[in-house]
Amino acid sequence: MVIDMMMMRDIEFLGPEPLGYGLPDHSGIYLVCTESSGGIRILGVYGADDMRKDILENPFSKDWKGYEDNCGLFVYWSEELPYDTVQTKVWDIISTRPYPVPCVKRLEDDW
Repeated sequence: MVIDMMMMRDIEFLGPEPLGYGLPDHSGIYLVCTESSGGIRILGVYGADDMRKDILENPFSKDWKGYEDNCGLFVYWSEELPYDTVQTKVWDIISTRPYPVPCVKRLEDDW
């Protein structure tokens, strides 16, 4: 697969690569995606201090297949980002999608 660059919310993402491709081991954000009638559908947005390790341990990995289209699952990943800014950027991406991102743990109001 050809590596391209995509900009989203002021972050450069590389990819796409088939799910299972070795992500870099640096701090950053990765997007698990599938195709849809409108283009790319993001199934999950995840921040990690080691993306390669995190995707292997991701608790939503069993859910991704349920949303897969006939073209499979693929992943985009960011360049290295300071870990202290990663989670803020993750929620910025999730909250600005025009559709619900299904495979993420939602922030809960417990007040």
